[in-house]
Amino acid sequence: MEQSAIVTPGRRMAAWTLDFGVVVLLTAALGWVTQYRIGDYLSDWPALGASSAWELMGSEGDVKAAGAEVGSGVVGELLSLVTQGFLALIALTALVRFAMLAWTGHSAGGALAEVRIAAHGVDPRLSRGRAARHAISTTLKDVGLYSAACIALVQGAFALSVLLWVLAVAVLIADAVPALRPGGRSLCDRLSGTAPTRARLYRRALEQSARLRRAGVESTQQAVAAGRRIAGSEQAEQVKEAGRRLASERAEQMKDAGRRIASSERVDQARDAARRVADSQPAQQAKATSRRIAADMTRRVEDNDHARQAAATGKRIATDFATSERARQAKAAGQRLGNRLRGTRSD
Repeated sequence: MEQSAIVTPGRRMAAWTLDFGVVVLLTAALGWVTQYRIGDYLSDWPALGASSAWELMGSEGDVKAAGAEVGSGVVGELLSLVTQGFLALIALTALVRFAMLAWTGHSAGGALAEVRIAAHGVDPRLSRGRAARHAISTTLKDVGLYSAACIALVQGAFALSVLLWVLAVAVLIADAVPALRPGGRSLCDRLSGTAPTRARLYRRALEQSARLRRAGVESTQQAVAAGRRIAGSEQAEQVKEAGRRLASERAEQMKDAGRRIASSERVDQARDAARRVADSQPAQQAKATSRRIAADMTRRVEDNDHARQAAATGKRIATDFATSERARQAKAAGQRLGNRLRGTRSD
């Protein structure tokens, strides 16, 4: 057996204490049921009275014997109910322990103290036969002999009761002494072919939780890494390029649709309608009216008195300047300058 799987005496004592606590709970439950049955029996006075009357009628006047017979019948029924309670405790304890061993491989106390019952030998798997033998032997050691001693005491067999009590204590000591050393097998283990091992349920639960946590972290990291690889992969670039091409193609299609709309028949029709409106008679009339108004305004300006006076004044000023002394001097100076220039050229 591996060193890590050895069960210490303290751990096995804790498992036995917890198992005995389960027995105490079962005893309390069955005691309440037995008390209820006794109370129900004693409360049925009509039936007791009828049986007492029949005993009295059959006693041929021996009232004392009839009373003793009735009393012994009542006491016997009560003792039977108590005996049934002890037998039910033995049977229920063995059944619970067998079910726990066959289903989980440990008892109720062993589950809390991490003590597992395995088959002694190469194959540690616990068969149902060995589980049944272990459950029966431990039940007889913990409950069976003490219950038998109590039944004997109730039935009045005092000497047998004391003998059973001594035997129960001796069996308990004989079973516990071999298990005082680490990994030791008790008397019940040797009879059933089993051996206690360390279950390490809590450690396995913690390890499983840690594995699940690590698996979750690794899965998250792998998902993030895969997302980064996908984002930087060639396929992602192809998808981006395809998106750009699609956007440019859509833009070109929209432009072409706009050009087609601009050069469509409806636009031409609108332009023709505008030309027809411009060439229509009302438009021509409006243009002619505008021209006539402009000509009338021009004639009015020319016929204005102020305009004629300004024109006459300008003519007088031009005539006076042409006949003035300065004009003659300027003319003479120009002639002299021209003669000098001609003389210079001839030289």
